[in-house]
This record gives sequence, C-alpha cells and structure tokens, in this order.
Amino acid sequence: EPRMKAVVEGLPGLRVLRQDVEEVLFSFLCASCNTVTKISRTMQALEHRYGDPVAEVAGELLRSFPRAGKLAAADEADLRGMLWGYRAPSLLAVARFLKDRGNAWLASLRERSYLDARFELMKLPGIGRKIADCICLFGLGHNEAVPVDTHIRKVATCMFAPQLASCSLTERKYDALASVLRERFGAYAGWAQQYLFCHSRATQVPSLVRKHS
Repeated sequence: EPRMKAVVEGLPGLRVLRQDVEEVLFSFLCASCNTVTKISRTMQALEHRYGDPVAEVAGELLRSFPRAGKLAAADEADLRGMLWGYRAPSLLAVARFLKDRGNAWLASLRERSYLDARFELMKLPGIGRKIADCICLFGLGHNEAVPVDTHIRKVATCMFAPQLASCSLTERKYDALASVLRERFGAYAGWAQQYLFCHSRATQVPSLVRKHS
C-alpha cells in the first residue's frame, strides 16, 4: 500500500501505548467535545483529589490515578467543580458499575475477543462505539480496534472508501469504515488508524491521494 508507506515514513517514532485500562476509560469518558489541555487538567484534578501519594519529585507530590472504587464514593458536586461538569454523573455511574463488577473485570476483557470486549464495554453508562474502541485499543491491547472520528472518516473515505464519503456517520457507517481498515490492515488496523489519524491532522489528505492514485 504505497499511500500508507508514505504516511508511516512521515511519522517516525509514533507509538500506540498500552496504558492502565481504568485510566484510559475515564480519560476518554471526559474527552468528548473537550480540548487536550482541558482533558489533561481534568484528569490531573482527579489524581490530586483522589489519588494515592506515589513520590515527591522536585518538591511536587505525585499521585496515582484513583481506582474506580474510590471514585465511586466521590461527591458529584465536587466532580462538577473539577471541570467534569455535566459528565460528573457518567463518571460516578461508570465507577460504581466497575466497583460492583470487581477489580478484575475490566482487565479480564483483554482475554476476550475484540468484539466481545467492545460489547461488554458498551454496557457501561455513557460508553458508545467510539469510546469502547478507544478503550479496546489503548487499554486492552485489541489492536484490531478502529476508533472512528471525523479525522478517520475524512482520511478513510478519501483514501480507501469514497463511496462512503457522502453518508452521515451512523452506527452502520462507523462499522463500515472500521471494517475497511480491518480488511486492509488486519490485526493491526488500530495501529494503522493511529498513523492515519495523526497524518490527517498534520497534512492535507487529498494531496496524498492525488500523489499516489
């Protein structure tokens, strides 16, 4: 795939991290319609308020990300004041769901198939297709998961599926676009998604299509 080769070569050092799955879940829960800066501030506020001390570095006390059991007991008004706003009830509902399921439930989804894991995640309050796919890819190691947003929609329709360009992003179209990448890149479609996502934010996708078409 010459177009993908150009994308990969243009982004040396890009990596898909396998992060703590609970932290990934809550990070993406607050990500909708938010800036990266505000997401970082929101997550740091949770750590400072509810996390356990880990170490002091250069005079700053560092804390761990709080477990769901501790977040389940948080005060909604307190969370709203920590930049969670209207998302505070969803955070509490998810934290209580995870607490009821037990400490091992979320991590156990690594051992399930990708589709089974996504199905289980979408049972959580406020978790739809995209957030579930983000958790699968970044927290559970399901590398075939393909989160689809406006950037991926743009690049996937320009490069691989022009027949889907004029459709609104319904659940059916979401699954169709993700399937296009899985058909081309197999078990590492999620890695391809990350390259395409970063490429689409940094360059003009149509120029790449013309260059290699």
